[in-house]
Amino acid sequence: MAVRPEAQGRGLGTALMQALMSDLPHREALLTTYVDDRPAPRLYRRLGRQVLVADLGWGSALYGLDRRVPGDD
Repeated sequence: MAVRPEAQGRGLGTALMQALMSDLPHREALLTTYVDDRPAPRLYRRLGRQVLVADLGWGSALYGLDRRVPGDD
């Protein structure tokens, strides 16, 4: 997923991520993105993802999201 720099800051990344994640049956989600402070990692953290591996060795970090609802086992 990518949003052109001139279109960033308008909620498009959030809308795209929400659309991609809606109605998925998976209880967990993983993604990789840049290690350094850029718009994409900031977006993912804002949407609740947490860093699982800070540096995978080639400038990428692994992020995870637990989509389980408490009490829904």
